[in-house]
Amino acid sequence: MHHNPVYIKNLSHRYPDGNLALDNINLSIKANEKVALIGANGSGKSTLQFHLNGIFLPQTGEVSIGEWTINDKNLVHIRNFVGVVFQNPDNQLFMPTVWEDVAFGPMNKGIKGNELKLTVIEAMEAVNIEPHLYGDRNPDNLSGGEKNE
Repeated sequence: MHHNPVYIKNLSHRYPDGNLALDNINLSIKANEKVALIGANGSGKSTLQFHLNGIFLPQTGEVSIGEWTINDKNLVHIRNFVGVVFQNPDNQLFMPTVWEDVAFGPMNKGIKGNELKLTVIEAMEAVNIEPHLYGDRNPDNLSGGEKNE
């Protein structure tokens, strides 16, 4: 039994073309610990990230978030606690307005009404996006820098 919020043991992942992206990875991240995945293109950073959210399921090894081992039976629960931010913001933004994009996650967790409004405002302000200036804008019309915020 492990006691860290993120625990990876002997994780390997091979793509259908035969490319071995992860080879026997072991990682343990403690509560409140900050970790950066750094490496060259093709080194497996995104593949590892996709295992943390269950986008990819382990072919070999184990990935656990808290007390939950990631498998096809508990993906909904895991995804309530782990989000994914893609490298390219154009792949991340898909709603007609910035406001709706920010609200998408909380709405899917059942947050509604004034609580949703406050949650969206707090989220936007937390990353220095002014809701009254950006909320009604179409994400496709934002500059690259604005999307990265």
